[in-house]
Amino acid sequence: MERNDRSTALHVFFDAILTAEPILEELSTTHNLSLAQIRCLFQLRTGPKTAGALAKALGIRATSLTRITQGLETLHWTERQNDVHDRRRVVIALTPKGQEMLADLDFFINSSAAQAIARLQPAERQDFIHTLTRYLHYEAEIRHACD
Repeated sequence: MERNDRSTALHVFFDAILTAEPILEELSTTHNLSLAQIRCLFQLRTGPKTAGALAKALGIRATSLTRITQGLETLHWTERQNDVHDRRRVVIALTPKGQEMLADLDFFINSSAAQAIARLQPAERQDFIHTLTRYLHYEAEIRHACD
């Protein structure tokens, strides 16, 4: 029965991911961003990261990260800074313009995903957040163990 539950969970998971596609497509089209750039911006929304930590979180090589961040720097959404603790390290951060862009994404607030989440009861939302957070933690552990 456990295998069947895992299979069902995977199907539901991928169905849920596919609901994000129109949102990501609108973000990409509206701001002329690649999916890689969108992923980078979302990683930075929690605060600056060293280039190495950001590349690892995205599961990409440093050279790929350089190309991605150069494009975002050209748009003035990210900037490179020296790490305050170790000036040899580079930290990548959202600029105020980048923070504003992520905060003002009306189409996220008006998306079907946001409307569906709003229909959940408060306890269901907390369960949803808890379960997805645990999933992301486990997935990151597994991805990092493969590095």
